[in-house]
Amino acid sequence: MKKKLCAAGLVMLLLLGSMLPAALAAGDEASQIASPGETKSVTSVPGMESVTVSKTIAPVADKENYFDITLAVEAKPAPAVPEDMDVVLVLDISHTMTETMTDGKTRLAEAQEAINEFIDDYYAHIKSNTIGANSRVSIVVFDTSAVCKNGLTTLDESSVATLKATVTGIQTKSGDSIERFTNIEGGLQLARNILNAATPQAEHQYIVLATDGFPTTYVKNRSDTNTSKIDGYYTYQTHFQGLQPGDDGYFYDAVTDKICESGTSYSDIGAQRASDIAGSIKAAGINIFSVGIALKDQDSIAELVAAFEDYSFSVVDRRSETCVIGDTAADYKAWLGGTIAGGDELKAQGAPCYGDGDVPADLNSAFDAILDHIANAEKIKGYTGQVTDPMGDHIEFLGFYGQDGALQASLSGEAGEGRENTASFAENVISWNLIQSGYTVESEKYCFCLKYRVRLMNEAAGFAFDTPANTNGETPLDYSRIFENGKTEPGEIDFPIPSVLGFKADLSFQKIDADTGDALAGARFCLKHNADCSVCGGAVTIADREVASDESGEVRFDGIPSGHEYTLTETQTLENYILPADTWAVAVRYGELTAEGLGSTVSNSTEPTPTPEPTPTPEPTETPVPTATATPGSSIPPTGDNSRPALWLGLLLLCGSAGALMLPGGHRRRGHR
Repeated sequence: MKKKLCAAGLVMLLLLGSMLPAALAAGDEASQIASPGETKSVTSVPGMESVTVSKTIAPVADKENYFDITLAVEAKPAPAVPEDMDVVLVLDISHTMTETMTDGKTRLAEAQEAINEFIDDYYAHIKSNTIGANSRVSIVVFDTSAVCKNGLTTLDESSVATLKATVTGIQTKSGDSIERFTNIEGGLQLARNILNAATPQAEHQYIVLATDGFPTTYVKNRSDTNTSKIDGYYTYQTHFQGLQPGDDGYFYDAVTDKICESGTSYSDIGAQRASDIAGSIKAAGINIFSVGIALKDQDSIAELVAAFEDYSFSVVDRRSETCVIGDTAADYKAWLGGTIAGGDELKAQGAPCYGDGDVPADLNSAFDAILDHIANAEKIKGYTGQVTDPMGDHIEFLGFYGQDGALQASLSGEAGEGRENTASFAENVISWNLIQSGYTVESEKYCFCLKYRVRLMNEAAGFAFDTPANTNGETPLDYSRIFENGKTEPGEIDFPIPSVLGFKADLSFQKIDADTGDALAGARFCLKHNADCSVCGGAVTIADREVASDESGEVRFDGIPSGHEYTLTETQTLENYILPADTWAVAVRYGELTAEGLGSTVSNSTEPTPTPEPTPTPEPTETPVPTATATPGSSIPPTGDNSRPALWLGLLLLCGSAGALMLPGGHRRRGHR
């Protein structure tokens, strides 16, 4: 039998509540913004005249829990401040420097002119403020020993003239002097000592080594820190009497088993020692340039060995056929440029470390190129800039705004005015590469801007409705100013962090008997998030919630996430009660709940008791009148027999009544008398 549902009266008073503090009352888009973010300006940052960073947040219209966040950076780079530099010019004055070059001048004379021009140009850079005003120059010369001709000197008109006169007055030793050999290690060691002893230490330190041939001797005392002179070994046999092969200062050719009794044209030990000290100098942060003077005329080691093949002595000091510098002049140039010269600064810049001065013009060009690097060492090469922006707890990243205004998962742009940003999102962190992003320029400031959308996940487990939620974690801008010399000036600025509020609502009503008003316990209701929710489009997953009425009949849903639409359905009623087919549309907007058609009570009717059908009365049946029949041995009563007087009397009365009823009703006929 079909059940019938009696109409139930619904009172339109909802028992709704919000758990927000009074000061954080809900009601509109703006009420979700606990802290809108801010702009922060910093002026005392490395490499920048000023930097302004901001992070601001705005609610999305008609979309509760959705926000647009804007990151902005305005940077005004500071001009490069010239820094002081110290340069030690280390000049080879061994006897071969007396040989002439293509213009008829000696190698020494050509080198002197190139160095004096270097000093003039160096001073010009100081006066033009491209090199620090306290930059200095020192002059070191070397043959068998190394000697400081002029300590580190700050340049002015007078000191420049003095330095140039010193350079011009440099002379080589005679061809038969025991001082005529080439101690590259000694020249480098003395230059290092001068720079290490400098007070104050310059920001940039350079050694410029100029030589015309192979190393032929080396330093007596490698730990000597003297800043005036470093002594080298004499290479004549008379000076190493009493020493044994393998001892320092003992010069011999282990391959040919000959002693270098009359001097050396190459010392492999000297080359190795020069390599060693050059490595330690560069490791200490000092950069080395090298210049080869007329090396095209240098004999190879094989040629030197062959030239003395018929002699009882050798001019090559070596321990094996494989030499540190290689064999040829080309090998030697490579050794000067790759093993002796270099340094972190030069490597970072990709600057040429070696200058080839085979002819006078090349020699001048080599010194010019070195000075050009030194003068531009503090020139700004570029910047790096990276913003790391992690999402806060219960914040969902939805996409970046591209230049077309559409949300995108990532952006791939390039540097330049009006270009697209370069930004990505991975492992819940935004990475924004400013150097590969577009910008605008306003009042000498570079302006960068990145906008993206997020959602507050107020449906997530553990979400705190009564506490402002930070949209992001710590968000630093890490940047560096990079100079031509490889130096960097790093800096970091933290962005401000906005915060937002998430709302909820509570829903309660009483389940009662429609007739008696008594509370009904055990009826079950389900609150289901709508797949076509007009706010999130059903993209947000919210678990169905099912509760039962308690002993007082109360049905209660607490902490319903705001910003969504739901459907309330009674899924199970009590025995002998009718399950209503009604559903109720529930919407929560900024902490305020509406439920169409739902009042403070929901009543159910009992099933009606069926009325029993009456039992039908059976139709009476006639009793047949017996017919008198004579049977043998019986007697028929005679007419007038009064043996049944009552029966006959009844029959007569019945017949009379029937006849009367058959007469025309109410009409009586009247006759004449």
